[in-house]
Amino acid sequence: MLKGRTDELELEHKSAQERGMTIEDLFQIRLVNDPQVSPDGTHVVFTVTELDEEENRYRAAVWLVELTEDAEPKRLTSGRHRDGNPRWSPDGRHIAFISDRDPDEVGKGQIWLLPLEGGEPARLTRLKESVEDFAWSPDSLRIACVSKVQDRDADIDPDSDVRVIRTVRFRYDGEGYLDDKYRQIFVVDAHNGHAQQLTTGRFEHQHPAWSPTGHEIAFASNREEGWEFSSVRDIYVGRPGSKAFRRVTDGSGAWSQPSWSPDGATIASFGTRRLESDSARTELFTVPAGGGSPISLTDDFDRSLRDGSIADLASYPGRPPLWDANGQSISFVFSDQGSVQLARRTMPDGELQVLTSGRHRLGGIQQSPGGGYVFGVNDTTHPGELFTSDADGRNIRQLTRFNEEWLATTVLSQPEPFWVDSADGRPIHGWIMKPIGFEPGTTYPMLFEIHGGAFGMYGE
Repeated sequence: MLKGRTDELELEHKSAQERGMTIEDLFQIRLVNDPQVSPDGTHVVFTVTELDEEENRYRAAVWLVELTEDAEPKRLTSGRHRDGNPRWSPDGRHIAFISDRDPDEVGKGQIWLLPLEGGEPARLTRLKESVEDFAWSPDSLRIACVSKVQDRDADIDPDSDVRVIRTVRFRYDGEGYLDDKYRQIFVVDAHNGHAQQLTTGRFEHQHPAWSPTGHEIAFASNREEGWEFSSVRDIYVGRPGSKAFRRVTDGSGAWSQPSWSPDGATIASFGTRRLESDSARTELFTVPAGGGSPISLTDDFDRSLRDGSIADLASYPGRPPLWDANGQSISFVFSDQGSVQLARRTMPDGELQVLTSGRHRLGGIQQSPGGGYVFGVNDTTHPGELFTSDADGRNIRQLTRFNEEWLATTVLSQPEPFWVDSADGRPIHGWIMKPIGFEPGTTYPMLFEIHGGAFGMYGE
């Protein structure tokens, strides 16, 4: 089933002085992420995040680079704030991004618009809660976004520090107390910022995706009573201005990140029907846009189509299934023995082609109009940079080098992979990291760090 692969991707290793990494080095690392190819395929916009030691916070700027040999990136925003999620308008005239730059609402991310002909970013949305995700309409006139809305009972004082817990899901790791706030989808006028709430109710709604005509928006949710006790998540479709939604999938699995085919006839998504499994792998599904039973296109591929890496630095955004411009293939990443690779499935009944190999973590994939790819890559001794390749994964070229100077002064331990049989004979994968300046025959103390799975993996 797997087609033979192409060039192996390798990051450049520079010689360095014999100096090991220290805590202070964390503030020298620059995190390069979230590439987005311009509609005409000539530029890539992306983010660079740095750690501010003095203020104990992250700062991120939006950058731009041409897709040409030896092009120098240029910064578009100041880097004094936390700017992220840059997205081109389909007409190429604006870049929208989420930022906490309003001094009156520090920490609350809203959508800002940056005109490409020049000028300062202007705030577009003024929602009560932060914007978590958004997508431009095909005509560049509207933006669908996700933000929380509080649905608190009238008898609860909103200013009280007392919490009345009436739901099973009342707190999440990394998010804290939910406080009766539910993710809803809004449609925002890209000219005046007027926001119309599309979804309502005590349900979670995520991953808005416009149809190619701009008449409908697909999203992921479970809008059935008792959803808190269920693993089911369906794909729904609604029209801006209407409160009526149709369920596209059949309620037999958990699906997310809908992606319309270029002709609007099919919706692809990631998901699983193995709801009772302890380690259900993520598969690629398609379903008619009018509704039906989703069909898995990767049922016989024994890898999960997601970035399962547990990492301290790079955190590549999950992309929906990427259709090519002609609807002839769908691209995605998958996890395999500590690495994350790029692959595609040809349509309608073709083969699964693995496009990259090697010890690395690849993510944030994007396709240019010509079919080539832009993506982020990091490995055990590189925090990560952006790369490009042809449509078949060949001619891989490094696009950015933000960490080159730091790497030239610091020696990092290269983890060596090994396998060991467990008690039942099942092979277990791991790495050993030797200290800088390791000398064979010398005894060193050993520290064990163990992770048991099953949904995540330590990675490259």
